[in-house]
Amino acid sequence: MIIVYCIMSKITITGETSKSKEEIQNQLLSLIRSRLSSIKEEIQEINEEINQFQTKYQLDSDAFSKKFHAGQLGDDEDYFVWDGLIQVLTDLQSEQETLRELV
Repeated sequence: MIIVYCIMSKITITGETSKSKEEIQNQLLSLIRSRLSSIKEEIQEINEEINQFQTKYQLDSDAFSKKFHAGQLGDDEDYFVWDGLIQVLTDLQSEQETLRELV
């Protein structure tokens, strides 16, 4: 059984492994860097989509979100898509922040 601990930006691998702990650590870091690259691309794409909504409705996302969640905008499908994009963006940024601490 392999146990991986991530504490204070340090990856520690314990237990018996068929590969060296350094090799496993390097592979984990490579996976994290790859995910960070994917997240960066996803964030760019989502920001482009959000910018289209902001331009279309002449409203920034913060103001939109407040009005949408207060029920002041109605049930247009665009609003649900925009709100979903904002949530996905927030989740990706949080994941990005966490992963950056590990590399």
